[in-house]
Amino acid sequence: MSYYRHSNPNYYRPSFFGGFQFFPPVIKYLLISNVAVFLLVNLFSGITLQGVSIGSVIYQLFYLFPLGGGFQIWQLFSYMFIHAEFFHLFFNMLWLWMFGMELENTWGSKKFLIYYVVCGLGAGIANLLLGPVFGAAAPTIGASGAIYGVLIAFGMMFPDRPILINF
Repeated sequence: MSYYRHSNPNYYRPSFFGGFQFFPPVIKYLLISNVAVFLLVNLFSGITLQGVSIGSVIYQLFYLFPLGGGFQIWQLFSYMFIHAEFFHLFFNMLWLWMFGMELENTWGSKKFLIYYVVCGLGAGIANLLLGPVFGAAAPTIGASGAIYGVLIAFGMMFPDRPILINF
C-alpha cells in the first residue's frame, strides 16, 4: 500500500489543509462582526439626528473611556469591535486570521473564543489601570489587546514555526 495521499483511494480529507479549516467559526464571526461594526460606524458617523451626531453617540457609548471619565462596564467588551481607520482594522484582522486560525483549529472554537475575550478584557483592564500612570488617559478602541494575546499564544505553542510574509 502506498503512503502517498494521491495514490490512496480511501484517503478522505475532511476540509482544507488536512483537517484544518481555512476560516474556523469563531475567526469567521469575529472577522464579519469587526468589519460590519467598522462599516456601520463609518456609515452612520456623519449623520445627525435632532442636532446630535450619531458618531458622538457611538464615541460616548462604545469607546473604552478611562475610569471617572465616562467609563461604562460594557465598554470593556465593545471597544474591541471599533477601529479607527481601515488599516487599523485590516492589520488586526489579518493577524487574527493568520495566527488565530491555527489556534482555533488546535484548541477548538469554545476555548479559543474564551481566550480571545479574556485577552481583550485583560487588555482593557490593564489600559484602565496602567494608562493613567504612563500619560494622559484617553479613550481606547481596537482589538489589538486581544490580538496580542493571540500572537503570544501562537508564539508559545509554535516557537519554531517560520512565518513567511510575501508582500
